[in-house]
Amino acid sequence: MQLDSEQILSEALKLPLELRGKLAARLLESLDDLADYDDDEEWGTEIERRIHECRTDPNSCVPWEVACKMIMEDDD
Repeated sequence: MQLDSEQILSEALKLPLELRGKLAARLLESLDDLADYDDDEEWGTEIERRIHECRTDPNSCVPWEVACKMIMEDDD
């Protein structure tokens, strides 16, 4: 039986909080080989810019639920 990403996500979200955290950590670790550590400083600057933007203009931010839906739609 082959599961698509929506089915996998749906099942993963049913896990208890602690297990979801462990699963998320393992998934992120699996991406370490793809990381370009040369961009860390640039990402840090971008993250700080976005945090500042959200704090000064909360209406400019996309709610997590909307962002997650956008990500999942882009995955298909």
